[in-house]
Amino acid sequence: MVGLALIAAAGIGGCRAIEKAEWRKRYLEADRGLSNITLTGEMSWKQSRPDGPDIELDEASIEARIIGSMENGRVEVRYPNGHQKQAEQLAQLLDQLLAYIQEEISAPLPGKVRLLLCLVEGRPRSIRFSIDLEAEGEQDVFTFPMVVDDPNETAEAMLLHNGPMPLYILVHELVELALVSPKIEPVALPDAQAPIGPFRYTSRNHTRWFRDGYASYAGFTAMQKQLSESAPSPSAEGQTPAMLHPTPCSSLAKVGSRIFRWDQYDPDDWNADYYNATLGMFLLIEKEHGRAAIRRMMRDLKGLDFPDGEAILDAANESLGADLKRLADDYTFPDWGLTCVSDNAAVRVVNVEPGSRADAAGLQENDRLLAINHRPTHVKAFYEAAVDRVRHDPAELTIERDGERITLDLPADPP
Repeated sequence: MVGLALIAAAGIGGCRAIEKAEWRKRYLEADRGLSNITLTGEMSWKQSRPDGPDIELDEASIEARIIGSMENGRVEVRYPNGHQKQAEQLAQLLDQLLAYIQEEISAPLPGKVRLLLCLVEGRPRSIRFSIDLEAEGEQDVFTFPMVVDDPNETAEAMLLHNGPMPLYILVHELVELALVSPKIEPVALPDAQAPIGPFRYTSRNHTRWFRDGYASYAGFTAMQKQLSESAPSPSAEGQTPAMLHPTPCSSLAKVGSRIFRWDQYDPDDWNADYYNATLGMFLLIEKEHGRAAIRRMMRDLKGLDFPDGEAILDAANESLGADLKRLADDYTFPDWGLTCVSDNAAVRVVNVEPGSRADAAGLQENDRLLAINHRPTHVKAFYEAAVDRVRHDPAELTIERDGERITLDLPADPP
C-alpha cells in the first residue's frame, strides 16, 4: 500500500480559529508547497513467487543507476542502461492518459510527473521505497518509482501490472496530491496534525470521501481507457491488472453516508470498505448524473474560500442538483447470487447460489466472466460497476468456459 505523509500541510492547515480568508491566503502563499511530502510504500513482486531477499530503495540509490531521461509533454522518465525504448514509450503513453483524464473528468494535475525506472535483478520478496516529492520554481514535480527488470516489457504492461506504481495507484496519488496542492488551485483541505506546545492539534476536515474517492475515480477512468485500447490477453498468466479497490459498489452499500465523516485519523482509517466506498460514490454520481456533471462539479468546486468537507459537500450537491448523503444511504448493490474474484484480465466465478439469477443464466464455478452487456470486466471493480449499471434488468454475459467464449442471458429480477 502506498502512503502519503502530508507533512507540509500540518503546519498551515485547518484551524477554525483562523479567519477562513486568512487561512486561504496563507495556504496559497505557502512556498513550501509539496517539497516536504515523502512517498513511502512496500510492494511484492508482480504476484509471482519470489526467491530473493527484501530490498530497500531510496531516490539516491535509484538515481545512481540512471543514465538518461526521455520527456513527452508533462511526463519525464529517467531510465537505467538498456531501458531507453521503454522510457520513450512510457513517457508518451502516460502523457496521453493524463491528458485524457484531464479532459474527460477535469482532473487537476501537477506541472510535471517524473518516473524513476528502478532496475531490480531477481525476484525479491518485497521492495520498500522512500521518494521525496519535489517542487521546482512554480511547477510542482511529482516523482514516483517504477520497477523494471525486463527491457522487452511493453509500456502498456508496465503501467497495468507494475509495482509499486501501476497505473491506477500512480494516477490516484497524482490527483490526490494535486487536489491539496497550494501551487495548484487547491480543491480540498487535507486533514492535518500539528504540535502546539505539549499538545498535538488534529484538524479533521472530513474531505477524505472527496480526495480519496475522486482520485480513485481518476485512476479507474485511466484504467478503463488503457484497457479499452490494449486489453491484456485473458490467458496470459499473472496479467491481472493491478486495481487497489476491488469492491467499490458493494462497499458503498455497507458504509452509506458514513463516508462523509471519514477522516485521516478515524479509527476506520485503514478500513478497506471506506476506501472502496469512496470510489463507489463517484461511480454512483457518474451513473446518476454522467461524466459531464462531474466535470461541471469539479469546475464549481474551485475557488471555495474554505474547502473543508462540509463546504465541498454543499457545493457538490448544488452543482449536481442532488443530495449525496441521501443517495449514499439509499444505495443498494444488486444481488445476482454470484461470487467472483479477479483472475487474469477477467473475473472468475467461485460460487453460484442455487435458484439465483446467476444460476438461471447458466453460470458455473470457474467460468471466467469477460463482459456484461459488452462492458469489459477486466477486474472486479469493473465487474461491480457493470453489475450496478444492469441492476435488476436482463443482461448479456460474455464468458470463457474451458477455453471457449460463449454468451449467456441473465434474466431480469422477478417482480
